[in-house]
Amino acid sequence: MVAYARQGQPVDLKRLTAARDWSYKKLQGFRDVRLKIAQQIAGSNYGGVISSWDVDKKCVPYNKLETAYTTFSRQLVANNPQVMISTFNPDQFVRAKLLEAGVNRRLQDMRWKNTLSSLAQDATIQLAVVKVCRREDEIYLDVVDLDDFVCDMAARSFEYCTFIGHRLRLPLAEVQASDFYDPAVTAQLTKDEVTNNNDGGDSKINSIGVGNTGTDQAEPIDMVTLWEIYLPLENALVTLAEDKGDLPPLRYETWRGPAVGPFLVCGLDRLSGNIMPLSPLLQLLDLHMAVAELSRKNIADAVKFKRNTAVASGGAEDADNLNKATHGHAVKVDNIGGLKEVISRGLHPPNLAAQLAFEEMFSKQGHNLDVIAGLSSEADTLGQENLLSQASNRTVTAWQERFRDFVGEIARAVAWHVWDLAGVNEFGDPQVVVPYAVGSQTVPVPLVAEGSFDDFDFQLNPFSLQENTPQSEAAFLRDFAMNIWPMLSAQAPMSGLGLDVEEFVHLYARGNNKPGLNRSVRPMPNPLAMLAEQGGMQPGMQPGMGMAGGAPTPKPAQTERKYTRISKGGKEAGKKAMMASLMKPEKTGAA
Repeated sequence: MVAYARQGQPVDLKRLTAARDWSYKKLQGFRDVRLKIAQQIAGSNYGGVISSWDVDKKCVPYNKLETAYTTFSRQLVANNPQVMISTFNPDQFVRAKLLEAGVNRRLQDMRWKNTLSSLAQDATIQLAVVKVCRREDEIYLDVVDLDDFVCDMAARSFEYCTFIGHRLRLPLAEVQASDFYDPAVTAQLTKDEVTNNNDGGDSKINSIGVGNTGTDQAEPIDMVTLWEIYLPLENALVTLAEDKGDLPPLRYETWRGPAVGPFLVCGLDRLSGNIMPLSPLLQLLDLHMAVAELSRKNIADAVKFKRNTAVASGGAEDADNLNKATHGHAVKVDNIGGLKEVISRGLHPPNLAAQLAFEEMFSKQGHNLDVIAGLSSEADTLGQENLLSQASNRTVTAWQERFRDFVGEIARAVAWHVWDLAGVNEFGDPQVVVPYAVGSQTVPVPLVAEGSFDDFDFQLNPFSLQENTPQSEAAFLRDFAMNIWPMLSAQAPMSGLGLDVEEFVHLYARGNNKPGLNRSVRPMPNPLAMLAEQGGMQPGMQPGMGMAGGAPTPKPAQTERKYTRISKGGKEAGKKAMMASLMKPEKTGAA
């Protein structure tokens, strides 16, 4: 979020409270839709609410929305991300690497993979919000739920919000005992009961599993609800008590942190002129509901299928003989014309065809979801399959880029706080000591910051999400060693350059997550020096060839691969033929 110019205007508490309440009500429609999506993802058995195939129970036997939810969120975060910090200023290289080690250590301690996974799921459904803040020496990453979130809904984008904040519940005794808040205000606070309904009466998302509660029996201690609002114009954080408009703020402080403020938001798609984003699942909800409705009907029809034998009056003995007969044996009947097979209910072919058609529409509306999830090729030929895969990858890549930028903003905010902490205490001792890799060893090195974080041109690049993963870096190093360096090895010594094998192996081991590989490479005698001592070098060998140490570089292996595509019939043609056969009018009459 890019803040307005700081004007230092005092906050009008009544106007701020009224604006917060108005914006929170405007967010109710988005909260309702998110709750509906989450209910469908959870299915009919979450919390034991519904466990019947009855159509009226609105069960979800075929959950296409859950498949999209899992697939899309996994495309955003699949690994434990790390941050690479670099700088174009060579004088700041060591400092950047120390900061990188400190930031990654902090993020690892905060278990931020779990945080990012939750944020990816929130972005897939509606909106991801995280609060990056610091209390003394501790840095926190808090996921803000949409039920507890508020922003300036009069703004057209988050960059121009005049306020943004969240609701939080804290133990009343801790709030009143803390010197972080104004004791004259906290003394007037009273406990409030937990409820799974928001201020507008709409249900919170956690009501899916526990239902609606409104008694103090749900919490073992007294709790109080507060609002923490960030004001970009004043560059201030204000803490207010909920439903206590006559009380002054519990705390009013100048924000000490990155210029973007403590709250960071991410939406995967933007609707022009609107502050709230579009989400992938929002576009799929209606089709999912259609597929779920048809699948419920088809299952109910299949379960209630009956095949009976109708018997004319006076044919009771014939019916009894038929029921007692063993399969395949002859049966004696007096009036075979009085027996007739009757079929009732059963699967309705047009409904089944409609369900299959909607499922296919769901996949296409989900940017070829079945292709992304690896459930189906969705194509008849290799060329068509490549086109579908490329189209799917373009959409998913756009989502990944937005989320990757979001992760970079989070990492940069954490880096700001780490840098701000990296001073010395009153005894002159460094407050931040980070593990720094020196070759194959790790030594503790103090990080002492000089100046503001924003004064340095640090570039933060999060990786291990999807693109630019350590594996891709290892592949790049392999390609460099096999194809690029052999072309440069003859000219490199003339410029005084060589390849540091130890550092190269360290980077390759890091990219493949194989720390033991570092220990397998040890200092060895220089083969060229040994040859020189023995009377000279072999023909064709010269200093600087190959990697560091002068070892000759082997030529890359020349290989040839051939791929054969065998077509086994058109998938689309088969689908259309099956649907056409199911859509044929039913023949009436007895079977």
